[in-house]
Amino acid sequence: MNIFEEYGLSKGTIQILEQKGFSKPSPIQEETWPILIKNEKDLIGQSQTGSGKTAAFGIPIVENLLKNKKGKHIKAVVLCPSRELAIQVGNEINSFVGKRDISVFTIYGGQSYIKEKRKIKSGIDILVGTPGRIIDHLKNKAIDFSKIEYFVLDEADEMLNMGFIDDIEEILKNTPTEKRTILFSATMPKAIMKIATNYMQEFETIKVKSKTLTSDTVEQKYYLVKPRDKSELLYRILDIEVDFYGIVFCRTKIDVDELNRSLKQKGYNADSIHGDISQNQREKVILNFKKGYTKILIATDVAARGLDVNNLSHVINYSIPENTEDYTHRIGRTGRAGKDGIAITFVTPQDRYKINNIMRKTNSKIIKEDIPDISYIMDRQREKLIEGIGNIIDKNKFEENIDLAKELLKLDKSEIVVSSLIRLLMKDKFAERKYQDISEPKVINSKSFDDDGQARLFVAMGKSTGKSPKEIIDYICEGSGVDSKNIDDLKVLNDFSFITVNSEDSKKIIRSFYTKGDGGRPLVSKAKKKK
Repeated sequence: MNIFEEYGLSKGTIQILEQKGFSKPSPIQEETWPILIKNEKDLIGQSQTGSGKTAAFGIPIVENLLKNKKGKHIKAVVLCPSRELAIQVGNEINSFVGKRDISVFTIYGGQSYIKEKRKIKSGIDILVGTPGRIIDHLKNKAIDFSKIEYFVLDEADEMLNMGFIDDIEEILKNTPTEKRTILFSATMPKAIMKIATNYMQEFETIKVKSKTLTSDTVEQKYYLVKPRDKSELLYRILDIEVDFYGIVFCRTKIDVDELNRSLKQKGYNADSIHGDISQNQREKVILNFKKGYTKILIATDVAARGLDVNNLSHVINYSIPENTEDYTHRIGRTGRAGKDGIAITFVTPQDRYKINNIMRKTNSKIIKEDIPDISYIMDRQREKLIEGIGNIIDKNKFEENIDLAKELLKLDKSEIVVSSLIRLLMKDKFAERKYQDISEPKVINSKSFDDDGQARLFVAMGKSTGKSPKEIIDYICEGSGVDSKNIDDLKVLNDFSFITVNSEDSKKIIRSFYTKGDGGRPLVSKAKKKK
């Protein structure tokens, strides 16, 4: 019996999971599926980001809606703390639906409100969204939650940290008492248990122990590199890695196009996908990549969603991911089906704090590597050529060329003929002149900042001011121009608060609020280190 059949999953869902490369459930899925598929209890799941929690709640919801689908109205709501996570969760749930008759739609600030309203009116089964956007639609009576059967709160502790508790409670008040409530969180603060007590019926708590969130079959490493040297570093990596077959992730469509163009000019077997290419072109590129005709695929995160290839050797983060979720999703594309994989991340000096955050949040070790020098690359190129020829000899695949080889050896000494043949076929592959000089950037730690490139800031605003955590963050972001996504670890006390940001953003914030405090003291300043 297929292991997924033991959980009562339908054949359609099992087929989708196998196509996506799933061989067995993750620990959180093993614990939650039996409860949620029976649909008899509410559930609190405690697990870290990247543990497979979207499938843990998404698959049972899809399965149960397929068994008993009623009418054209919203039947399930999934609440996410950020636009990026909402898009990701919506896409992943939709991938579990496949071609079956379940509609999934994601709403968030920044896209057309009118289009969202029109789509919702046409009939949605599963709605994924951010608290603020859902509140907007509720206020305008554009959505009706009176008939929902499932309410999911994803990354609950993150929502509390961002000050969404009031929005969450407002949304819950618009839902029926009789529904299945599912709550996922990495930690379990008192406020979350309060939500459970007030809004959940009989519930079960599942806790998956913290562990490394990235696969043991994936070797993780990073290079510290100047932004202008990234492409040169990529050439060197492609030339030293054996049998490279992987995805190179870039942040923007422009980066994808520029890198694809430069790789092709250098003679690498590369192609690219992003949101602006046509569907026909996308399908052609993906088919060539899946069949192995193309060995290097450059892509954005959004364009690569839904692309499942089980035998990738490498994933390269040409641009470091903005969050842990993206990192785990990217590198999870290699090291599948019991095979080993390699994940490489390019880290610029200003992004050092991000790689430290990823290591801390995934509880994994990412090894720093030295930039390979030219002499090492030449040695690796020679080794690869000798190994490749050795394999042909071992497998007796040289027979058809024997007569030609004898003719060639009549031209001159054997070493001269072989050297000329290498030059003809490999062109300048073994020429050191094709590589540009690059060196690792020097990083000087400022005494004002922590070793990981982050800064802890003191903010002279606390609970006594009457402002919520979200209002404090909004005030800081509006006054400094810093994105709220870059503010981490907010701690609000009675008279003051603490935030953690990267060194560059900390300078912007401190500079912006230098003269805005009371009594001549800046509103924001560098927090004193504990003695």
